Amino acid sequence: MDNIRKSTGIVTVAVSLLLGFYILGSGMAWAADCKSLSEAISKERTLLTRKTMIEEAMEACPGDAEIVYQHGYTLERLRKYEDALKSYRKALSLDSTNAKAYFSIGDIQMILKNYQDAAEAFEAGLRLDSQDVRAQSSLKEAQTRYKELTGKTLPSAAPMIAAKSAAPVAQAPSPAGVVGSSSKTPVAVMVEESSPPQLVAPILRLRVPFDNQTAELSQETKDVLAVVVGQAMQRKDMARSRFEVAGHSDNLGDPAKNLEISKERAETVKKYLTDNFDIDSSRLQVAYYGQNRPAVPNTSAENQEINRRVEFSKIK
Repeated sequence: MDNIRKSTGIVTVAVSLLLGFYILGSGMAWAADCKSLSEAISKERTLLTRKTMIEEAMEACPGDAEIVYQHGYTLERLRKYEDALKSYRKALSLDSTNAKAYFSIGDIQMILKNYQDAAEAFEAGLRLDSQDVRAQSSLKEAQTRYKELTGKTLPSAAPMIAAKSAAPVAQAPSPAGVVGSSSKTPVAVMVEESSPPQLVAPILRLRVPFDNQTAELSQETKDVLAVVVGQAMQRKDMARSRFEVAGHSDNLGDPAKNLEISKERAETVKKYLTDNFDIDSSRLQVAYYGQNRPAVPNTSAENQEINRRVEFSKIK
């Protein structure tokens, strides 16, 4: 964590100096500088560094649609869904032709199981970018899930999404476990009344992704675990909370090997949290399922990537 803080401090100083230089420029130069900042932010892969950069950029370029969108994207990665939705809608108010902002709204609404709102957002984005294959697939999924849930077919979506408000709804978890937003996959969340939902829900939504046949944590994944799980579980009001840390794999290769690597993934996540955040190991119970509990069908490379994961579920 000290390394993260040092890195963040360096970035803050660097970005502040850049912004100070930008402020001296003309209006036209300002726009160009905001574009440069946006490009730098989009290339940054470390989540906490990116968060610092975007916060600085938002102060200097509050009216830049792309930077506001990047702000929403960063908030979404941190599982701050309501705040992310606000930023995406602000980005649309600044640039109504931003298809990816609509798609991102749709992704979050899928996570929140607001399938009608998700479908409306995907349709609005596809009217701007009809060739986006992922959005086309996500729209079909939203329509299918809405029909499964209600028995009704979705009506045509309204063209304007930006002004709509979203209210996240907690749902009971599916048998396959709870999946997070980094995979752009629907999630179910169950929070006990006695638990602090603002802390528990983000942990339950978290899905830790892995590369094929590996159990290694990327720096970005470590950052997310630090922000979402590590810091939350150190709080006094979470002292009695216990979680299952469940490892999963895709269906590539030998099932026995997949079972073993899913165990390694769960143990890697547990070890990172206990080693770095002084969390009692008894609060994290390792489970592993190999390829037996896919979050989505293993019918494509994208779906297989989603299934290579570790998930959290609360133990009563």
